[in-house]
Amino acid sequence: MRSESMEATALARLYSHDPVEVIGWLYVWNTKELAIRCADRAVAFCFISTPVDLSQFPLKFQSNMRVQAKLASTKPLPSRIP
Repeated sequence: MRSESMEATALARLYSHDPVEVIGWLYVWNTKELAIRCADRAVAFCFISTPVDLSQFPLKFQSNMRVQAKLASTKPLPSRIP
C-alpha cells in the first residue's frame, strides 16, 4: 500500500533579509516529505523561526533534497530583545 501526502503540518516560518516579514513556511507532510510554501520561488531565505533538524527527513524524496538545498544557509531567527 502506498502512503500519500494527505496532511501537512507547518514546522517553521521563513524570512528573507528582513527578519520581521514572513515570506514563506516550511511544511512536513504525513509521508515525511518536506515542502516550502512561498509566493516567490526564486527568493532566498535567510532566517527560519524554529531550528529544524532536517536530517530526520529521508533523502529518498526529491522534495526533501530540494528543500535542504534551499535552506542550507538559513540561520535561526535573531531574538527580538528591546
